[in-house]
Parts: sequence; structure tokens; C-alpha cells
Amino acid sequence: MEKELIRAGRALLGWSQEDLAQHSGVSRQIIARFENGSRQPHSANLQQLVSALRAAGVTEVRRKDGSAGVIASAEALQAARNAGGGSA
Repeated sequence: MEKELIRAGRALLGWSQEDLAQHSGVSRQIIARFENGSRQPHSANLQQLVSALRAAGVTEVRRKDGSAGVIASAEALQAARNAGGGSA
């Protein structure tokens, strides 16, 4: 999953980088470096990030033209609203 999709998934959930770090077990610094393009995470760390987002209800979608995005389940969106939206 590309950095833009990780960031978009966090935004859908209303999660900060710290929130994603807590849910994934990957440090906030690694997440920040990945999102700003200064580092590519090890495959294990990337898998942990993706797994945390998926467990929270975020799914990656790809169109036939190759473009990609993320969607969140209704439950995930409701949870984000109930939590006050958080900061992305």
C-alpha cells in the first residue's frame, strides 16, 4: 500500500500517526518518514501498517485504470465520528 493510501486510511479513521503507531506496533517516527517520502519501511513494518488499517475497517481499492484509493466500512466511519474524528 502506497504512502498516500496509508495517510488516506488514517484520515478516514480520524487517526493521527501516533494512533496508527499504537494500533500497528510500528513507531510513529517510521510512519512519519514513510509518509513524507524520506524512507520506505521494511516489508514487515508495511504489513503491520496495512493490517492495522484493515482491522479497523479500511480497504484498498484499485480501478481498472490503475488508480487506487481507500474506503472504510460504515462501522469504521461511525467509530471515527464517535471518537470526534481525531487529527489526520
